[in-house]
Amino acid sequence: MWRLSPRLNSIVNLAGVLLLVSAPFWLFELFGVYDEQFPVSLFAAASTVALIVGLDLILILLWTRGHPSLRRLMAVGLLAKMAAAGLYVTMVVRVYGYAADMTHYYYAAQSMATSYGQTGVLTIPNPLWGTDFPPFLAQCIFVVTGISLPVAMVIFASMSFWGAYFIYRAFCLGFPDATRFDILATLAFLLPSCVFWTASISKDAVVMLGAGLATYGFARVHQRVGLPGYLLLATGLGVIMTVRPHMAGILAIAFIFPYLFGANRTGMSGLALKVLGIPALVALTWVFVSRAQTYVEMKDFSESKSTVMQVARNNSGVGGSTYGGSLAARMVLAPFLLIRPFPFEVHNFQAAFASIEGLGLLVMFVRRRKALYGTLARIRSNTFAMFLALYTLEFTVIYAAATTNFGLLNRQRVMLMPFTLMLFLGDSRWDTQTAPVPVRVLGLRRRSLVRSGGGVGSPTAGD
Repeated sequence: MWRLSPRLNSIVNLAGVLLLVSAPFWLFELFGVYDEQFPVSLFAAASTVALIVGLDLILILLWTRGHPSLRRLMAVGLLAKMAAAGLYVTMVVRVYGYAADMTHYYYAAQSMATSYGQTGVLTIPNPLWGTDFPPFLAQCIFVVTGISLPVAMVIFASMSFWGAYFIYRAFCLGFPDATRFDILATLAFLLPSCVFWTASISKDAVVMLGAGLATYGFARVHQRVGLPGYLLLATGLGVIMTVRPHMAGILAIAFIFPYLFGANRTGMSGLALKVLGIPALVALTWVFVSRAQTYVEMKDFSESKSTVMQVARNNSGVGGSTYGGSLAARMVLAPFLLIRPFPFEVHNFQAAFASIEGLGLLVMFVRRRKALYGTLARIRSNTFAMFLALYTLEFTVIYAAATTNFGLLNRQRVMLMPFTLMLFLGDSRWDTQTAPVPVRVLGLRRRSLVRSGGGVGSPTAGD
C-alpha cells in the first residue's frame, strides 16, 4: 500500500491541524449565521449533520481497511468538505448578499417541502432536470430530515466527496503501474477549488458524484468487461443527465471512442469503425462547440425576475470577473483554461485565490510534462488514457468557446481538473521515486518493479 511522501504528509497534517483549529469559525458559519432568510433548528440540524458525518466516517473505515495513509487522507478530506460548506455559506451571505444559485435552490426546496407538509404530495418540476433538479433533490432531503440548510449542504458535500473517492479508484484501475497515487489522492480530496465549489446545494456536487461513478465504471470495464462496470457507468451518466445533459454527452463521447480507435480494433472491422467514427466525432464536437452557450448554460437563472437573481446577474459583470474577447482569442487561450486567471487578470480576492491555485498547477504540469508525454504515447494501448485525453480536449474546447467570466470558469472547471491531473500522473517511467514493494491488486498480492531513475517509493495498484 502506498504511503504519503514526506512533503505530502506534512501538507495533510498541516491541513488537518488548520481545519481543527478553525472549526469554531466554520461551524458557526454553517449553523449560526442565519436570520429570517435561513431559519434553522440548531439542535435538529447539528444532530442530523453529526449522523451524516458519522455514516461517512464508517464508510471510510470500511473502504480503507489496511490502508492507513488513505484513511487519514480521506478523514482530512471529509473535514475539508465540511469546512468548505461553512465557507460557502459565508461567501453567499457576506460577500454576495444571498445572490447565488444556492439561495435559489434552497428557497425553491423550502417552498416545495412546505407544500408537501400541507398536502402530502411531492412537487415534481417539469422538466425534472437541469436547474430544477437540485431543488427537487433538496426537497426530498427536507421531507426526510426537516427543512434545514446545513443538512442539505452537508449531504451535497458528501455526494461530491464520494465522487472524488470513485475518481481515485478509477485512477488505480486505469493506471495500475503508476507510482504517484499519493499525489492524485491528495489532489482529489484536498485541491481547494474542487473541495469548495462542490460543497453546496449545486449542480457541481451532483456532477462530481456522477462523474466519479461513471469513470470508475469505465475503468472497471477497461480492466475486465463485466456487468458491474456497465451498471456503474450507466448510473453515473444518468446522475449527470439530471443536471447537465451536455456533460453526460461529452463524457459519453469520451467513453465510446476509445473502443473505436484503440489498438484492439484492427483489420477491416477496425478500419470501418474509424471511417465512420472520425466524422461522427468531428460532427458531435462541432455541434457542442457551435451551441456551447446553450449546452453549457452559463447563466442558470437568466429568465428569473426575482430581485436576488437580478443582483446575481449584475454582480457577474463587475469586479473584473468578465474577460470576454473574440471566439478566436478564447480558443487560442484554451490550453490555459485550468490555470487562469493569470496574475495580471486578477481584480478581486476570489480571482486571486484561483490564480494562486492555477500557478501551483502550472508548476506541477511543467515538472511532470514528460509523464504527460508518456501517457499520451500509449493512448492507443490504454483505453482509459485515451478517454482522459479525449475528454480533456473536448471539455477545453467547448468551455473555452462558451465561458467569458472567471467566476463561472472557476466553478465549472472542477469537472475537468481531476481528469487532467490523471493524465500527468498516469505514467511512472519519469518518476524519481520507484522501487519494488508489495501491492494488492483485486485481492491478490504481487511485487511490482517500475523501471525509472532510481530512488525509493511505494507504488500501488489500488486498495
